[in-house]
Amino acid sequence: MKVYIGDITLVEADVLVNAADTDFTPGGGLARWIAKQGGEEIFKEAQRFSPGEVGNAYSTNAGKLKTKAVFHIPTIN
Repeated sequence: MKVYIGDITLVEADVLVNAADTDFTPGGGLARWIAKQGGEEIFKEAQRFSPGEVGNAYSTNAGKLKTKAVFHIPTIN
């Protein structure tokens, strides 16, 4: 296990996990930062799953991020 301190959008990893709403809108916090750093196309792709089910994981491309994918997990409706 590795622990990183700092901007997680700059880390090379297999997956970045994003706590999302069921509409997959990057309203603020980490989701907004992922969209800014990786590109809006990440969330445009995620929105094809809308409305998502709370607790399920939905995979998208990572845009310009250094990860292979972004997992969006709706935690609120």
